[in-house]
Amino acid sequence: MKYWTLLVAGFLLAGCTKVDSSEGDEDTVLVDDNLSDFNMSTAEGFGGINEDFFLEIEREPGIEIASEILLSAERREGVVDIEAPDYHILAVQKNGVERELYAWWDETDPEELLLMNSKDTNTVFTVDESSALQFEKLFKY
Repeated sequence: MKYWTLLVAGFLLAGCTKVDSSEGDEDTVLVDDNLSDFNMSTAEGFGGINEDFFLEIEREPGIEIASEILLSAERREGVVDIEAPDYHILAVQKNGVERELYAWWDETDPEELLLMNSKDTNTVFTVDESSALQFEKLFKY
């Protein structure tokens, strides 16, 4: 009897577990695939994305630069207490997954770029100096 009870309980627990791999591993990466679209707008604070995009990139070489920047972003540990973002980014991956991101970048300090997934405002991502400098190139596309 114990065997059947454990077996039924195991099936119930397994059936209630939801695994959704379509969203990738949002806790450790910003994107997990190359991009098909990269859209950016001026931020209006936290809480959603301003869809009045001033930059929409769908072609090379701009989309390759944007992909490289986001794929190279590294998660930083610690508590985040940060001001409102400078930019909102809608990054559409080739696998169809959309990521809404916040970005902090200032042309007076172009070597620093901070990024954040809008679904996890407690985690910040950084890129190395060369990737941050590449971010400025996106404004030319």
